[in-house]
Amino acid sequence: HFLDGVVLVSQFHFYHYLTNTLCSQRDENDCLTQQTVLPHTRHPNLWYTFTMAPNRPQSWKNCDTDIREFIQEVVSSTAAVLGEELTGVYLHGSLAMGSYYRPKSDIDLLVVVKSSLSTDSRKKIAELFASLAERRPTVGNLEASVVTNQAVKDFKHPCPFEVHYSSEWHEKIKQGTVDFSENNTDADLASHVLYVVKRGITLDGQEIEDVFSPIPWSYFVASILDDFYWIITDENILKTPFYSILNICRVIQTLSQKEQNVFSKDEGGEWGLRMVPAQYKESIEKALLVYRSSRELTYSQRRQGGVSWDKKQLLKLRDYARKEVENILKKPALSNIKKYVEVTNNDKN
Repeated sequence: HFLDGVVLVSQFHFYHYLTNTLCSQRDENDCLTQQTVLPHTRHPNLWYTFTMAPNRPQSWKNCDTDIREFIQEVVSSTAAVLGEELTGVYLHGSLAMGSYYRPKSDIDLLVVVKSSLSTDSRKKIAELFASLAERRPTVGNLEASVVTNQAVKDFKHPCPFEVHYSSEWHEKIKQGTVDFSENNTDADLASHVLYVVKRGITLDGQEIEDVFSPIPWSYFVASILDDFYWIITDENILKTPFYSILNICRVIQTLSQKEQNVFSKDEGGEWGLRMVPAQYKESIEKALLVYRSSRELTYSQRRQGGVSWDKKQLLKLRDYARKEVENILKKPALSNIKKYVEVTNNDKN
């Protein structure tokens, strides 16, 4: 399927072939620049274009200069506003885990303060995030939450927060319709906090181990299942296909392990290629290629990844995922998860 000249190699091993055999065709930034046309292995009459540059996973250590400078500006500006109230600023998500893909990924920050902020301070921080986000160098937005020392030391689910900023909050903050005197909670923070604890990076302030306490695994699982249940409800998987596919893989990977590790979407997709039944692997391959593709997208294109998707295949994968997770949750070790999922859903509502 061609869409605006984009494309995809539908077989995942082509990605490895290209990155391993075209390494000499790189620019001064160590980015592949070759645009290659390849045959679709299952449908030889179809041809797909795969634009290689820059197409590299980024981490905090090797991220593009403009991304690093933007984050540093967010951190220093936040510190300037909060002053002595600031405990620390922590990076989590794809950039912390080395799987940040510039056209698709967001920048995830967690800010910890010593005590609950005044209404005025909450407003100032939220407006700061919104203002800085408008100058971000990427399509993916800033996502940031502000929580207190007590909230991360004595974790309660759902977790209270002082301020939250994301694309969904942007217009409300800019238009002045947020009531910053309200005390709110967010069930997603169980996931964010554990990602900080397990794989986060300290950008400013006290070290992670001195600020955060481990949270109960059941809270984390309930948090990620909330997103999973949204994906498998009705036809929601069609709204954000590549994100949904990779997140499905990540959730099943997380629930299937004996350890209590946390994974990136990239890692979830790789796991899915090895462990998910063969009939679903083409969809997973495509999701990984879209996620890793260097094609620049508009904000509105990010949900679909700028390509067309096979509705029947997506719904079959949804049904498989629903049954697989239902079976996993029947295990005695996960028997207490359901009550926390109900808490999470009530918090969302």
